[in-house]
Amino acid sequence: MDHSSSSYDRDKSPTTIDSLPTELLALVFDDCFYDFQRDKEHEPDLANPPWYGDGLTLTPWLNPISSVDKLARYKSTTRFPYSLASVSRLWRALLSTRPEYWQEAVLCYNPLMPDHRKWRAILRWSGSLPIDVVIVIQDLQRLPTPELERCCVDEIMHILSPHIHRCQSLNIETNFASAIPSIDDRILDLPCLSSLSVTSIVSADFYPSDLSDRAWASALLELERSSLPQLKCLEVEGINLRSICVPNGWLSQQLKLQHLVILNHARSSYGPSIDLIMQILDSFPDLARLKFANVDFVRENISPGEFNLGIEELFLEDLSPRFIHTLFSVCQFENLEHISFTRCFVEEFPPCDMMSLIDIKMKLDLAQILRDWDGTHLFIKNFPHFSDDFFDMLRHYDEKLDEFNCNWLEGLYLRDLPPFSLKKLKKMIKRRNDYIWYDDPEWRTNTYFGPAIKILHIQNCGLADLTDKDIDWFTSHVANFTYIRSPMTAEN
Repeated sequence: MDHSSSSYDRDKSPTTIDSLPTELLALVFDDCFYDFQRDKEHEPDLANPPWYGDGLTLTPWLNPISSVDKLARYKSTTRFPYSLASVSRLWRALLSTRPEYWQEAVLCYNPLMPDHRKWRAILRWSGSLPIDVVIVIQDLQRLPTPELERCCVDEIMHILSPHIHRCQSLNIETNFASAIPSIDDRILDLPCLSSLSVTSIVSADFYPSDLSDRAWASALLELERSSLPQLKCLEVEGINLRSICVPNGWLSQQLKLQHLVILNHARSSYGPSIDLIMQILDSFPDLARLKFANVDFVRENISPGEFNLGIEELFLEDLSPRFIHTLFSVCQFENLEHISFTRCFVEEFPPCDMMSLIDIKMKLDLAQILRDWDGTHLFIKNFPHFSDDFFDMLRHYDEKLDEFNCNWLEGLYLRDLPPFSLKKLKKMIKRRNDYIWYDDPEWRTNTYFGPAIKILHIQNCGLADLTDKDIDWFTSHVANFTYIRSPMTAEN
């Protein structure tokens, strides 16, 4: 009996993570892949605009995606299949036999320790399937030099070149603007490519002297001329804009563009004029979303109101009053539904249904600016000079015109604002909602809202915590009321 027991102990092998049968591991990986695909349904699609979440609703702005790192999820060490592949060689070998697992090719790089072998393997494991490529720098405590990062990115692009024809989307985010790969009209023969984003974290209006001679990892520029990619989504910085935004150039031939972002371009005679940019944009029949951020352009001979862009959403960020005035004077926006100002001086705007005012630090008379606005939904975030005068303006009823200021306003979203008077907010709602028949059990659906306030969202504002009585009042007077207390208030 003792001999049998000791023999058993000797023969029993220690159980390790590689002891699971490969058949069972394959089933587990399939379940993980299924969960990953299901979760991805709630993420922006890299290959289809708007891939970073700017949409025709103010709901996303309750947690604005544009205020966070839009590629952060691809840097995550827990993302499938990269987290599982790092467990052991056996797991990595099993995962590498399933090309569908690797269609999201994340090439996360550290210029101080480039990993060419890993990048090649990730691209090879996807076989011949279409791929979405994300090239992004790791979160590093010690940043590399711009020259070192540029060399690393060029090496990645060279490794990518044999697979570039399979790209559905190509998303590159460098740390330094000087490391951005160059784009020009020789980028050809990419039939699958529908989304291209080439941006930097530390942006600068930087035109290297050898820009026209730089090869985008050589391979892209050596392709034979055949057909241009027909992009739906494009994000481009000033460093690349000069080469693609020319008469009858590469940008002007992207006639399927739906989503365009132009970033970080200084006013310069070396770059394109606002005249040329508007002329090109005016030729895009499907352009629905346009964003300008930290840009300025010279103006030549363009006439007031010469262009009419059919876009539905316009995002303006870190722009001078001069640029905004020029934009609105030379261009009409007859189909505009949503306009967003971020860190801009707001003086004028075209007619639109929805407006977002984000991080407006300068002192503005919001009541005066919005008095005659005919929109329906207004989102205000991080506006230090917000005051109760705004509620007074909304409460005012003009007897001669037989209407309120901002008469069609029905949705009000207030986030990260300084303290304001709940009493004045209630008085405004009570005045505008005076015609609602609250005795009707179905008043929330039977009422025609605007001027009556239908939606009120309060989040992280500098208020003392709302009492149950306050919450009951708003809930009973507003069809859709949400309140998220500030973190400091919640802790107390």
